[in-house]
Amino acid sequence: MSQLVKAIEVIDTGRRKVKMSPLFEHVASVNEQWKTSYIYGETAKQYRVQLKLTSEMCVREGHSLTMTESVERAKNQLIEAVFGEFRPHFRLIEQAIYNHEIERAGQLLYEMEKLMYSAE
Repeated sequence: MSQLVKAIEVIDTGRRKVKMSPLFEHVASVNEQWKTSYIYGETAKQYRVQLKLTSEMCVREGHSLTMTESVERAKNQLIEAVFGEFRPHFRLIEQAIYNHEIERAGQLLYEMEKLMYSAE
């Protein structure tokens, strides 16, 4: 499983929304009290699926590493976290293509794609 897939989390926001029947949507929009009625609609839980990637940095004042360079380094760390684990797979696919092993390249690409999207 890719590190990116591992970082995805599902969070119950604690919010609830009443799903109104289309027959009552217009009436409910006029009368706010109806929106909380369970008679005319069903309640749905709201979830958030999120992915949070962070990179923190500290820049000492007077140090030769500028803010711009620090931000660039932090960006590279995040890119490496997402795509770096697939570098060996890309190299194997590249090697197969250079060797004109098209079937092998296709198989390696298929295997890499399974790894990228797998939740196991």
